[in-house]
Amino acid sequence: TRQLEAIALVLQSQGQHQKALKSFDRVVTMLSKYEDTALQLSRVRAGKALSLHALGDSVHALGMLKQYVVAVRETGDKNEEASSLQRLGKMHADVGDAENAVQCHARELKLRRELSVVATSSGALAASPTPASTSTTPQTGVPVDKARQGDVCDSRDTVREACDASQHCSSTSNSDKPKCSSNDSTRSSGNISHSKGAGNSREEDAAQKELETSMALAAALSLAGRHREAIFYYTAALRKAQQTHNVLEQGVLMVSIGTVLLQDGREALATSAFRQGLDFLEE
Repeated sequence: TRQLEAIALVLQSQGQHQKALKSFDRVVTMLSKYEDTALQLSRVRAGKALSLHALGDSVHALGMLKQYVVAVRETGDKNEEASSLQRLGKMHADVGDAENAVQCHARELKLRRELSVVATSSGALAASPTPASTSTTPQTGVPVDKARQGDVCDSRDTVREACDASQHCSSTSNSDKPKCSSNDSTRSSGNISHSKGAGNSREEDAAQKELETSMALAAALSLAGRHREAIFYYTAALRKAQQTHNVLEQGVLMVSIGTVLLQDGREALATSAFRQGLDFLEE
């Protein structure tokens, strides 16, 4: 069944969704003959859901993905739950259901942050027997429900903070620009080694996924017309991109912030964000 499922996934990645559905259905038929395969069946149906969605049957696709989220949550596998929520949130956004997309990505972001803390702690322990002075991951952003209640700073202040924070990269002279290059990703504070070990790779992977989730949540909030919250989470993603020295992501994020500001009628700030985003993208 694993090989047949792998074939279905390959067909799906190639856009051959009708053939992929037939392969998924064969896997479901085979698994249904055995006991204790409920989680496997749910996973296969979640894979099938992506092809159904691509072919326009989003109602059934969403139902299958929701069932898988529930099933995997019961196992306690936070990484797989986050991944399934990412797919479900994207599908909700695709069909224009912004609020459900927000809820999925908000839950996903909570899980990603928990996983980032674990990866950071593991990386610090693997790098040195003594605690590093900067071994914790700073928390960025606030829960969506708190942001909705007005506990988040005004979007004007938030974007100015974002612009100011990125200024050291976008406005430096050519001689200073290497400080913002991806080569700096090997420089670490505290007692962490300069070489990239397995622990450091896990930490970077967790940070990248957290960044991507913040972007997805911000996009969903923007789709819902909740512009202040969207800017907040785009800014959270921007901080994460700065930590990983990802210049390309910083440029994309500044353009995204500019777009939301424009939608919110803040043209002057939007222009500033667009300019800084283009500066990053031109590097």
